[in-house]
Amino acid sequence: METMFASYKYRFKEINPSKIYSEFTFTDLKDYKDVDLSFCQNNEIIRIDGSFYLFARRIEELSAKQQPSVIQFCKRRKVIHEIIIDIALEKKYYVLEIVRDVEPVLSGARRTTLGRDELALKLHDEYSSVFWLNINQHGEPVIGSYPSDFFEK
Repeated sequence: METMFASYKYRFKEINPSKIYSEFTFTDLKDYKDVDLSFCQNNEIIRIDGSFYLFARRIEELSAKQQPSVIQFCKRRKVIHEIIIDIALEKKYYVLEIVRDVEPVLSGARRTTLGRDELALKLHDEYSSVFWLNINQHGEPVIGSYPSDFFEK
């Protein structure tokens, strides 16, 4: 039996969100290189260089040889930009939120601790506990708490 490898295409499509939604939120990014897998979630809208993109879908492809995954940006069904993802090199910084001290929610991944910490500030509220979670070079989670003055910024 031949070994098959899976790779993924994470596809964003260009949209005009004001024609679709009465209200919407988006993440404003400076460049395509700022996009990572954490933006590949349902209904995620990002803006790059004035254009809005909606995460459309993840496509799994099977191949006899290992292929990198990619994030694609499409305009009228044509790929206009593609980012190759090397999962081994992708940094893994997450935020672990415990909602109402009961329900764990993992958010991320971010490429930098700064991106992770900005996400933590957004998620923090009076009903949740927020922790940082990093994946080390061995693929093991390392969890820690933020200093007491971190959320007072």
